[in-house]
Amino acid sequence: MKGNRLKTLGFALVGGLALLFAGCGQQVQTPPPPGTPTTVAVEGLYNANTSIPVDPNNVSGLVIVRAKVVLGSVVPDKVQFLLDNNVEYEVNFGAATQGIRPQQATYTFEWNLNTAALANLAPKYPNGAHTVQVRLVKGGNPVATSTATSVKFNNSDFAVLKISGNALNKGGKRYYGGGPVTLEVVPVLYSGKGVQSVELDLSGVGGGVDLDASTSGVQSTATLTSAPYVFTIPYNSTNKNSSLDGAALGAMLVTVTYADTTSLSVPPSAVLDGSQVLVDSTGLFSNNPPFALSTLRLDFYVPTIGTGALVCKATTSLGPGQFATSGNLLVGFSSYTPDAGVGGDQIVVDVNTTTNTPVLTGQAVSITGGGCAGAGALAGLPEGGFFQVYVKAVKDALGNTYTYSTPPASNAFGIDNTKPTLALSTGYDNRAYFNSASLNTGNVSGKDLNGNSVGTTIVGWLTVNDPASGTPPVASGINTSGYIWKVNGQTITAVTTNTIPGLNDIAATLGSAPQGYYTLTVQATDNAGNVSDPVTLNVLYDNTAPNVVFTQPTVTALTGGTSFTATAHATDNVDLRQGLIYWSKGTIRFTALTSTPKAFGAPGVTSADYTGTLTALKPSTGGDFTLFAWVQDMARNAPATSTLAISVTPANANTAGTLGGFSEVPDINQASGGSTTLTFTHTGGTAQVKAVHVYLWSSNDGTNDYYNYVADATPIGGGQYAVVFSAPANLSTPQVLVVVEYDNGLAIGYTYNYGTNTPTPVF
Repeated sequence: MKGNRLKTLGFALVGGLALLFAGCGQQVQTPPPPGTPTTVAVEGLYNANTSIPVDPNNVSGLVIVRAKVVLGSVVPDKVQFLLDNNVEYEVNFGAATQGIRPQQATYTFEWNLNTAALANLAPKYPNGAHTVQVRLVKGGNPVATSTATSVKFNNSDFAVLKISGNALNKGGKRYYGGGPVTLEVVPVLYSGKGVQSVELDLSGVGGGVDLDASTSGVQSTATLTSAPYVFTIPYNSTNKNSSLDGAALGAMLVTVTYADTTSLSVPPSAVLDGSQVLVDSTGLFSNNPPFALSTLRLDFYVPTIGTGALVCKATTSLGPGQFATSGNLLVGFSSYTPDAGVGGDQIVVDVNTTTNTPVLTGQAVSITGGGCAGAGALAGLPEGGFFQVYVKAVKDALGNTYTYSTPPASNAFGIDNTKPTLALSTGYDNRAYFNSASLNTGNVSGKDLNGNSVGTTIVGWLTVNDPASGTPPVASGINTSGYIWKVNGQTITAVTTNTIPGLNDIAATLGSAPQGYYTLTVQATDNAGNVSDPVTLNVLYDNTAPNVVFTQPTVTALTGGTSFTATAHATDNVDLRQGLIYWSKGTIRFTALTSTPKAFGAPGVTSADYTGTLTALKPSTGGDFTLFAWVQDMARNAPATSTLAISVTPANANTAGTLGGFSEVPDINQASGGSTTLTFTHTGGTAQVKAVHVYLWSSNDGTNDYYNYVADATPIGGGQYAVVFSAPANLSTPQVLVVVEYDNGLAIGYTYNYGTNTPTPVF
């Protein structure tokens, strides 16, 4: 390929490294003629770090074997490196050359030969004479093989240490403990010599490790004469105070005595831990686990723990006679000092009743530190009794154990798993309306949908029951700080102690407290930590009174008996409830028009016209009636009112008559009330009676009596009229208003006391 050079390519494969170079300046435009041989030769051995040639008669560690390939007419598939006629490494020639077409060129391949390679901790190739060759293969058949190059390996013997036993990784360290730990010495003998004995000397390790429990005193040195060379660190009192933490390789000493009586004394050159691969300090091995000998620890130590057992609920320890639930009970220590290794992270407890009946035995509880924050859950205790916890022992994660000769005991406590119940009583469907932002300490003028007052604060609505259960009763009582309130799903944070702790007003929770609909949710917590099911109260918050004005009639001088349209236009910032238009004469007001009260939750109405057709009336005793509008919003703020004076002229000169002869069947009194037929007689006058309207008294605002329409009386002959109505008991006087309307616009009115059967003309 004229004018082109191959770039260097690196290939990392199992067993070594191949490097491909272009031939130095050889550029041929056409393939070589058929029969041109393809050749390969070993160029030499080089230091893996410096690339300086090494003496083939003294080779150790990692060396580079370099081979040169000259292509002829045959392009091989693979380049193979052989050690003692064994293929140790090969590379695909086509991949290495990136698809270069056949041509006469020179290529260089390299192999990183590890002369100290191991197979299951045995030298793969011992010291001594070996041969290195390179072979080219195409289609499984040899194309060319280099002349064998003689080399002589000269690696030093060393020892590998295998550690096994109950182990745990924590904080980058490998801990052993809770039982014996074994150290197996594996001699790695490139020299090929036989072994007479292996000695392990731990006297240089701090703490005095005892390798022989059967001999008195600390035996830090032991010798074995046959493989496997397994030494045991016993689980005894001496070794509980020992540690290999931070020990360098030089702190241990392995002496291998060969069969020829010569010996090798070295620290372990590598540590093999359990199933992990080799960890070394020689650089001969390619894989390293995440820890080395300096982070291995023999953990045989659990310190004396404080003797104060602690039973915790939430963040406060339980006092005598207090309660927890079987799900929130915690046990731990008032103070706790972790041990020097992986830490005492379990306590072993018994639980007895206060009459000393066992309930739980040998229960292991995980802990993380001192106090309730580090305590662990203790589940499984039933309701119906009082208990004490006895701490028998402390264990670390490896099983090292500290046992209390006299188990410390907790306070006596009870278990209450029964949640309290809550109810809100507002008179109708858990709904109410408010015209004060404070739902707890402020003045609440709320009423339910039916108009019933629901109390001045929410405390008047709550019914709390903490049922007893089990034997003896274990109702723990309601926690005064245990109320959980939410406004529109947002938890209210306690700022002040109110009637119900934790409940603050809407303004404190929602900032500017926009007026509108809100959902209040409340739960109660007992002293054991059981939380009731939530109850919900739907409220409308509105402290702005509505407005109302008459927009009709626009002409207020009318002729009696004529019809006209009366309209009161009302507006409100949130939600109007009802509007009424009264006829007003003196201190008496009786309904002329009324709207149906709006139901809670219906679409909000912020403006409405309360309107209808009326007949122009004039009292026969002189003067004129006025129209009086009364409008209320859902929160029962101060009602809006408006007055419209109407001047009425009778249609003719006819006069009104009189009413008398009032009677009740059955006869009722004010104390009893009841249903009755009221009968009365109209006499005199020249005007024609158009209708007789009957009203019942409803309220007094301090000056005016308000009457609500009941029915029209029916003529029964001879000038008599009758009406059936239900008379409430203990109604303020006067109770009944009867209004006679004439066809010329005149009107007369009588109040009637059904307790005394007394009528009184009022206009």
